[in-house]
Amino acid sequence: MKPPPSSQAAEAPTVVYWDIDRCPVPCGFDAGQVGPCIVRFLRNLGYSGPLIITAVGILTDVPEDVLRKVSSTGIFLHHGAYSYRDMNMVLYGVTNHVELPANVMVISTPPSYTDTLSLLDEWGFNVIYPFSYDFPQEPSSINSLWSNFLRAGVCLSSDSGPPLECSNTGQWVCIVCNDLDGLGAESLIRHLSSREHACELWEWLPPCGCSKLPLDSTIETPRYSRSSLRATMDMDDSDMDDSDMVHKQPKASFNI
Repeated sequence: MKPPPSSQAAEAPTVVYWDIDRCPVPCGFDAGQVGPCIVRFLRNLGYSGPLIITAVGILTDVPEDVLRKVSSTGIFLHHGAYSYRDMNMVLYGVTNHVELPANVMVISTPPSYTDTLSLLDEWGFNVIYPFSYDFPQEPSSINSLWSNFLRAGVCLSSDSGPPLECSNTGQWVCIVCNDLDGLGAESLIRHLSSREHACELWEWLPPCGCSKLPLDSTIETPRYSRSSLRATMDMDDSDMDDSDMVHKQPKASFNI
């Protein structure tokens, strides 16, 4: 049983980063229920503050109908060329956009991003774990953890309190195209299939054409202080290379 959050943490903003590459929507599950399941999970733990959910990944690998349903529930879509690096950078970016006290939850495969979450904890963020990150997981058990999380969220629907509130339009950003942003899944789908996006992507991909590490890779995180990382992220765009890019932070799209 997880301990209840402190009164300060319960009312603080919560940012959720969903690694949609490593934790895709399970076959047969309604993608439109992912956001509500996350909301109900957090509400059931006692969190009631503003909530932002961001799905991070290589969204061209995600079925279009899934993108439409996920976006329609107010989840922010973040497309990148390198899923492992993009997730780390949006996690670092939270330090530049969210003031403490604040809560952070990452939905990914254990032990991915464990070091990054440890850093956020050191910097004062309250880290919420959707399932255990304490021991190595087989791919089959990882899928079960995520599926069980979603099934549990569905079961909470009958007594989870008032209906969730979300934005009417889903925001998205494409880091490949210099943080180009827009509204609605249809505009994102058009963008990802456009010639302009293809040209930008050509500049990003390595010669071998590999766009990401194997999904079971463990991410090694450099040890930064929060102040030094903020100083790096506050640089002008003209002084930044790929690894220093700051991603747009959406406004809260859910109330829990």
